[in-house]
Amino acid sequence: EPYQKCRARLGAITNSGFTPLGDAYGHALEHIIPRPETRKIIFLITDGIPEFIQGSNHSDFLLMKKIHQTAKRFKIQTLGLGIGNCEFLNKYFDKAINISEIENLPKNLLEALRFFI
Repeated sequence: EPYQKCRARLGAITNSGFTPLGDAYGHALEHIIPRPETRKIIFLITDGIPEFIQGSNHSDFLLMKKIHQTAKRFKIQTLGLGIGNCEFLNKYFDKAINISEIENLPKNLLEALRFFI
């Protein structure tokens, strides 16, 4: 799908040098809650350390906690996939996977999908 057509659904993509995971997780939740499917899964993929771990945005940490609790309340399954050093994802997602090389992404996405089947 062309970027111009889908950019509103891509979440919190910015080039600020930080990773606003709380914003991205929140955008995904806003888009998935009204969907009619009975089973819902959020895949959040990141290649960076979130703002709150870098100490630059404590509100993003609080937002991550709140969004995760809301996802659980709505029985939305979540997967965090980190490229690089992203062990913090284990705390905020039902399943978290870390890969070191982007070339491993397709294989790891399939393995992650098996977790939800």
